Amino acid sequence: MPLAAGQRLGPYELLSPLGAGGMGVVWKARDTRLGRIVAIKVSQERFSERFDREARAIAALNHPHICTLFDVGPDYLVMEYLEGHGLRGPLPLKTALQYAVQAADALHAAHVKSVIHRDLKPGNILVTKAGIKLLDFGLAKVAAQSAASECASSTTETLTEDKSILGTLQYMSPEQLQGKGADPRSDIFAFGLVLYEVIAGKPAFQASSQASLIAAILKEEPPPLSTLQPLMPAALDRVVRKCMAKDPDARWQSTADLCDELRWIAQSSSGTDAESIASAARPAHRPVRKWLPAALALAVAIGFAGGILWHSSRAPAPTVWSGVLLGGSETAMGPRISPDGQTLAFQAMIDGLTQVAVMQPESGEWQVRTHDRSRGTVSELSWSTDGARIFYDRWTDIPRGVFSIPVLGGEEKPILEDAGWPEALPDGSLMVMRVNAERKRQFFRYWPETGRLQGLPVQANSSFYSAARVSPDGHAAVISGSAMGQGQPDHLFLLDFHSGELRRLAVGINDESTLRGLAITRDGKTVLYASMSGDTARVSTIPITGRNAARTVLTTTHLASYLDSGPDGSLYLDQHDYLTELRRIPPEGGRPRRITTLSRPTNDVAVLADGRTVVAGSVGGRSRLLAFEANKEPALLIQTNEASTGPLGLVGTGEIAFLIGPGPRPMIGLAAVANGRVTRRIPFDHGEIRSLAATPDGRTLFCAADGVVWSIPLAGGDPKKLHAGDFVTVDPSGQYLVVQLIESLQIHLVSVPLNGGPEREISLAGPGPAHLSVAPLYCNAINKAGKLLASLVTPDMWAYSPGIIDLRTGRIKLLPNEDRDDYQYVGWTPDGQVMALAVTTRTTMWKFQPEK
Repeated sequence: MPLAAGQRLGPYELLSPLGAGGMGVVWKARDTRLGRIVAIKVSQERFSERFDREARAIAALNHPHICTLFDVGPDYLVMEYLEGHGLRGPLPLKTALQYAVQAADALHAAHVKSVIHRDLKPGNILVTKAGIKLLDFGLAKVAAQSAASECASSTTETLTEDKSILGTLQYMSPEQLQGKGADPRSDIFAFGLVLYEVIAGKPAFQASSQASLIAAILKEEPPPLSTLQPLMPAALDRVVRKCMAKDPDARWQSTADLCDELRWIAQSSSGTDAESIASAARPAHRPVRKWLPAALALAVAIGFAGGILWHSSRAPAPTVWSGVLLGGSETAMGPRISPDGQTLAFQAMIDGLTQVAVMQPESGEWQVRTHDRSRGTVSELSWSTDGARIFYDRWTDIPRGVFSIPVLGGEEKPILEDAGWPEALPDGSLMVMRVNAERKRQFFRYWPETGRLQGLPVQANSSFYSAARVSPDGHAAVISGSAMGQGQPDHLFLLDFHSGELRRLAVGINDESTLRGLAITRDGKTVLYASMSGDTARVSTIPITGRNAARTVLTTTHLASYLDSGPDGSLYLDQHDYLTELRRIPPEGGRPRRITTLSRPTNDVAVLADGRTVVAGSVGGRSRLLAFEANKEPALLIQTNEASTGPLGLVGTGEIAFLIGPGPRPMIGLAAVANGRVTRRIPFDHGEIRSLAATPDGRTLFCAADGVVWSIPLAGGDPKKLHAGDFVTVDPSGQYLVVQLIESLQIHLVSVPLNGGPEREISLAGPGPAHLSVAPLYCNAINKAGKLLASLVTPDMWAYSPGIIDLRTGRIKLLPNEDRDDYQYVGWTPDGQVMALAVTTRTTMWKFQPEK
């Protein structure tokens, strides 16, 4: 019989219907005994098994963010009446984090009681004045045994026959779609989808049919949230991606850990930064353009507390900024705006190789200007001061050097061989970087008309991204590097071209920060730079006079590799979204197998004798060494609260060498791999350490720093210069070293015997044009058969590929890289397989403009 208002169900008077679903109808009602308003869910049939399951599931729970069950009738459930609305996005990040913590805490309470929701979706999360409430446990599964562990495999009671699909298709985990059993990690997958939708304002997976939707959830990855919300904390981006991992073992393994991580992000994002992030809720002042890629067709407006110091050394009133996602190729980076602000030059990824491209930022129309695929990748770009030409470098293949091309297109013109990082000056000269006779990456000034080359008293920093910008008047340059010949840590310097004076500019910059993108405002008064300290990426400003401290303008999801400033005060930057995986590759070739996904890129990896893989990562904003083991969560390797990072070296079979302590001059630390205890600290003050390796007997440590390989006796004694070199690795038999040298932007390998015999340069042979990259050699690089693992370059690919070099013959074997991922680390495992660190990069460009 249909229900009607005024009708009674036991002591409950029905007032009005609230909604209906497959199980029945929900009514607003009054408890005539207590005079309170309740919600009654009435079953379409006599108390069903599903209703019984929901009643028992909710009755087991008592949590402020789970709807409370008051009573059970013959065919109805009586629950607390809640006023609110279903969860929907997009929400300001501060609010999204608040709701996410509440929902995760509620899920944890359910999982502790062995209750798995199995139908988590925005419609089952109600937003009330008191926060969120988790609803509808009609598909919940209750473990038959006590949930001592959330992820324990157990026999469970089921609502339907095995292999049936339960839940809302769009929010189901891959294992549910495949008819497999659900566990708490299935709820975590759905939680990730909900959080993604709340932040992005659209579902993670969408399709025109159920079959297409299932295929998308099983095989595809949604667009990274960082491409839709550039100011989202990197840690939150990682949380969502880890929730949505296809493999349950790769997800968060408990909602307790998930909730703790979300609380930490919410707390670390509190204050001014959180408020400025939370203001990203209104659209930009222009329509979405048709030229944007479908997955990126979004304009985002972002408000920032604090402003850029454009015209005065005194802090202006806070500035509000609007951020717009620019178009171009699917992977686009390195934005440089023309002198008149009308045309944007950038690096466009075309079929796996970067080329010079130009764009009209207002219309979004773009064209590729270079097409040669035999000279390697295009890297740094700059404009001639008249805006007629674009300078750029190619230094991964021959001929290496600086080129130019007319902005309207034409032939590439070589400018200077064996040079990079061109920056144009008003008099027609260029500032460039070259590797000098001492193998230092020195800056020079070059006059193309006469061929004159003048050395400048500053060398580039240790990154391979451009670290210099020339002021608009051409009188000075800002450089991230160090004074020539001093071997000091990298800082931010101002170089006066007329006097040759080099003055440190980095007032207030954290010495432990990673500096990357640089720009100078068009009035020449302010320097902008991108940096990362711990897990926080930001863009900051400092007056070019250096009289005031640096000041943060905005925080970003990822470290911006390139910055530029337009004549109207706008700011251009790129955001690199990385998916970093550890993979095992058969040395004979074959498809790589994923071991684990890392939270952020790193080059510091080593494989221990017991098979564990050690990675330099970040925990709580501090560099720490993490050990990865199959089917286990990563664990801290070193038992210390001090910062610990790479490079890494294996000392015998029982110790690992690393860097310990704060920058800019950490010590070399040694620790026992069995218990993580630090056994020794070795002071070293001969430059930035870039490589560590040791003899198999653990008696001698080799250290590459400031272009020199040093020998350090571990029984005691001073370091001694051994050989010129940038990176070093040791033969497992202890007979020789292999030293990697970067000379004139070319890479050489030298075999150096440890018994005092003659050294030998290793000449590389095909097949094909593959050759060494600037990526380091690592401590696991050589196996007992004399095969060296290295990251290799081919002319037609931007990314590095893994390769094996026979050190006796120089013969190269290129391992498959069908997905064109960037292999930053390769090393041998104890069982003869290849351990590799592969990075999949997606890069977008953004324009930020001050609102008036």
